[in-house]
Amino acid sequence: MIVWSLVLITSLQSRHGTNEMKRFKTFSSSEIVEVKGVIANTKPDTLEDAENPEIQVAGFGRMRLSNLKSKLVKDANSISTSAKRGDWNSVQGLIDKYQDFLTAHQEIEQEMSSPAYKRKITKLKRR
Repeated sequence: MIVWSLVLITSLQSRHGTNEMKRFKTFSSSEIVEVKGVIANTKPDTLEDAENPEIQVAGFGRMRLSNLKSKLVKDANSISTSAKRGDWNSVQGLIDKYQDFLTAHQEIEQEMSSPAYKRKITKLKRR
């Protein structure tokens, strides 16, 4: 098992004129989380943009949330079709990709269910 750590360092001037390095905080790998999907525009202008935001999926690009949902359905059908044909190498690749998209969808839904995002939607409904 590989354990990574991230160290934030700054250069401080000492009273003797030499630079000293000071360690602020060390992060363990359990504190660093890989995110698969985020909302690209966190300040939507319209209610439609808030309810169907533009999202960014790591390693894939930007799309609307509704497009991600339809892509999940399409990929699930592709997995089923490949399994019926017996193409198991293809199935494994599709499942890996599907898992990434599903994780991105779950992270985005969690972000949209936060009180701060719900407040943005409520403000846009009142306009």
